[in-house]
Amino acid sequence: MHADGYAGFEDLYRCGAIQEVACLAHVRRKFVDVHRAQGSALAEEAIGRIARL
Repeated sequence: MHADGYAGFEDLYRCGAIQEVACLAHVRRKFVDVHRAQGSALAEEAIGRIARL
């Protein structure tokens, strides 16, 4: 199931019949914040890799 990190879904994943495919939007946003604040080359690379996915 493609979903965000909502904790209410954890019971669905626990049985093993449904596999979580998490959304990268929240992860990407953190890299964007770091890149804007610090100009981090590592954060910029991560943003590019996420974009290619």
